[in-house]
Amino acid sequence: MSTPQTLQEKLERLEILVDALLEERRGLREDLKAIEARMRSLGKESHASEVNGEEFMKTLDDLRRKLSESEAANQNFLRERSQVRERLEQLLARLDMIEAKLLEQRASSNP
Repeated sequence: MSTPQTLQEKLERLEILVDALLEERRGLREDLKAIEARMRSLGKESHASEVNGEEFMKTLDDLRRKLSESEAANQNFLRERSQVRERLEQLLARLDMIEAKLLEQRASSNP
């Protein structure tokens, strides 16, 4: 009986991690949008220095990389959560079968 509870706890922890990753991804996307908007405004300004532009592009590339890593980690957590959920469902179905057999045996032994 402790195995399904352990799996349920693991599933809940994975869901919390996935939610955190999704929130982080949203934040990174917002940062990326802000940087891209800033990049467009800097592009319109003729006095933007090349050094700042290079730093900006480096920051933009870094944020894109972080977003990509976050999305990959999110996919891994989603896959693992799905596997845990499937295993938990299998165990619960098996426990239901065992319970049904026990009830059947109890009913047949008590006429």
